[in-house]
Amino acid sequence: MRSPRRRVNACNPSPGRALTCQAGGPARTSNEAIEMKRQIKIGRLLAALLLVGSLAAACGTTPATTDPTPTTPEEKEILAKQLGVSVKALEAFEKASVELDKKAPDLNAARGLLEQALKESPNFLEAQYNMGIVSERLERYDEAIAAYNKTQQLDKLNSHSTKVLLAIGRAQSLAGKSEAAVKTFEEALRLDPENIDLLNSVGAAYLKAGKPGEAIEFVKKVLREENENVTALNTLAQIYAAQKNQSMAVYVFKKAARASLNAYSEDEINVEPAVLVLTDKVKLEKVDGAQAGDILNNLGMMYMQMGEMPLAVYNFDAAAKLDPGDVESRLNTGAIYLQYLNYDGARDLFSDALKANPSNCTARLGLSASHFGAGTRKKAIENYDIYLKNCNAEDPSVHYQLVRLHEREQNFDNAIAHCNLYVKHGEPSGDPNDINAAYCKSLESMKNMANQPMQPAGEGGEGGGDELQPMDGGEELQPLDGGEELQPLDDEGMEELDGQGGEELQPLDDGAEGDGMEPLDG
Repeated sequence: MRSPRRRVNACNPSPGRALTCQAGGPARTSNEAIEMKRQIKIGRLLAALLLVGSLAAACGTTPATTDPTPTTPEEKEILAKQLGVSVKALEAFEKASVELDKKAPDLNAARGLLEQALKESPNFLEAQYNMGIVSERLERYDEAIAAYNKTQQLDKLNSHSTKVLLAIGRAQSLAGKSEAAVKTFEEALRLDPENIDLLNSVGAAYLKAGKPGEAIEFVKKVLREENENVTALNTLAQIYAAQKNQSMAVYVFKKAARASLNAYSEDEINVEPAVLVLTDKVKLEKVDGAQAGDILNNLGMMYMQMGEMPLAVYNFDAAAKLDPGDVESRLNTGAIYLQYLNYDGARDLFSDALKANPSNCTARLGLSASHFGAGTRKKAIENYDIYLKNCNAEDPSVHYQLVRLHEREQNFDNAIAHCNLYVKHGEPSGDPNDINAAYCKSLESMKNMANQPMQPAGEGGEGGGDELQPMDGGEELQPLDGGEELQPLDDEGMEELDGQGGEELQPLDDGAEGDGMEPLDG
């Protein structure tokens, strides 16, 4: 299971200035813009247990322990019939399974395959459930909730009710519907009161709802049963962070990280968990990379809040190494690079994040800001336009940046359009040098000036065509002294100069006292 995706506000740096976040509100630093990832974890993609459970219900047998994926056409037909779906739907589902089983899956490709399966067989329970998980990973939370609700309706025997309720509550929490999430989790707990995953999820949901007191009660229940439960430790650390107890938050995050890395030796305990990962001191094949990456990402954000940027970057890099498909660690490092004006490094990280999730709005905004800071204006405009089209067409901070970019490119029509949109959706200041209604009008004047053709000499205009005349009514300038030209001095001239002074100039004599220049005091 994965934890939810944290969000960052629209961040746009001006060249030579620190990163600020201006998405419809007061400017904030990048540290304040990042929310820690709650460990209401997302279920593993392609929940095989659901598929096996459906087979058991259809066949009346104990769930199989082997891989149920059919290999021959005959087996596919039998399984499709048992599930009540078409063979085409089953094949599309299998292709999605292959894609999602990759270390860094293409979530959009998997989504497309699941859509094919559901188009063929709308009541395909497993495809609906996995569509919810993929939508969650793509941060389409309302779509995830809809897919899970459909799964719940299709689960006629209620054989997966707790699992599906857990998924619904998780998606509700990620969508910001904290109260609804708490109610859903409590409904699931009534069905399975000792379920550790549910207890963890309720605790995390209460924490996200701003109720750390209620959250800690559920965390304690888990830790009494499993004193090194990684998810519970992560939530406990976040409770300390919410209470501004940074030292305890860091301590518990480190404990959670070591537990997730199975790093318990004396040598390992005295080393930063991120360093263990980056220097290959732990056996990563035995580690749940997604879970350990989440913990290190949270620890990195804690260091960001404390101003410990190198340690923050170590943890984000370690998280990316543990989970190559992770987007958040790249976004966080990219935000730090933007703040410290490393535009090329930020650009590479945001580009990597977009490869993993092309629809990630924060990554798109970060890439735009990186190009803006690096001075690659056309690329910045291109990416800001994509953001406005696919993410938030009214984002005032983006319109603000596009005014500046188009103005520098002399694209005044576009600059004026974005200026008006900024005035409409933003909060312009009264500063005459800032972008406001008056500034938009000045852009109109600049446009008119730029469009006015230049007149060549001698054509049009009052006095045009007259050649420049010499001064004094046309008389040429005359040399001084009645017209005699200045001549270079010859030897005779030099002698004449010598004679006028009375004495010939003598060089200074360092050795003769009284000769040459005298000291000032006489």
